[in-house]
Amino acid sequence: MTNCHNSRPLSAIRDTLANHGRPILVASFRAACLFDTLPGASANWRFAPEPGDRLVRTLMRTEIQDESSETLIFVNGQWVSRGLVDELSRLPLPDPSRLRTLRLATDRTEADRHVEASPLWRHAEPGEDPALAELLAEDILQWAVTCGIS
Repeated sequence: MTNCHNSRPLSAIRDTLANHGRPILVASFRAACLFDTLPGASANWRFAPEPGDRLVRTLMRTEIQDESSETLIFVNGQWVSRGLVDELSRLPLPDPSRLRTLRLATDRTEADRHVEASPLWRHAEPGEDPALAELLAEDILQWAVTCGIS
């Protein structure tokens, strides 16, 4: 798997932000937290972070075994390399030095804050939760202010 920390787009973003003298803050959701470590970032904010093994378990619930092969897995209507799935299953969540984590109240894993909401990613059909979106936006704003963004 490619190490996203050395990729040119992330380096360009980091360099652009650093040139403006502002702290670099990273906010990520769910499985994106697996890749949210950016060199030079001052702090990270996460909502419902998932380590690789939990991501793969969730993904595999949608596998259509009759369509899968030795090298490809058919999940969520897409072909995915077994090698990629194997690598994802071994990815731990990075451990940044300054971190704020929010989780759903139903997730008893340690967090800075637990919030009451339905896990939209578990619903059969796409949905929205405006109250949750507003709560997360407010939390990110307050977190950013405490990290030096005004």
